[in-house]
Amino acid sequence: MGESLEGLDGTISIADDVGVCDAAAEEHDVKLKCAIKRDSLPFFGNIYTSDGINSDPTKIEDVKHPLRGLLKPGVLCTWDVN
Repeated sequence: MGESLEGLDGTISIADDVGVCDAAAEEHDVKLKCAIKRDSLPFFGNIYTSDGINSDPTKIEDVKHPLRGLLKPGVLCTWDVN
């Protein structure tokens, strides 16, 4: 992905995601080449807004409970680390 965007100002890629940015909305839209406008943008574990960058709450839950996705619903799992 990075090679595809090489030399394009105002673009960033991480994995298979692409971000397009510019200080002016008109320039941003020209770079983006579509008419999508959003108040926030989830991107690589963060939420980007005009107020700043915050962690994506869904990603925080995944980190707090890393085994949750591996267990079948209704299964209780406990372990003793001693």
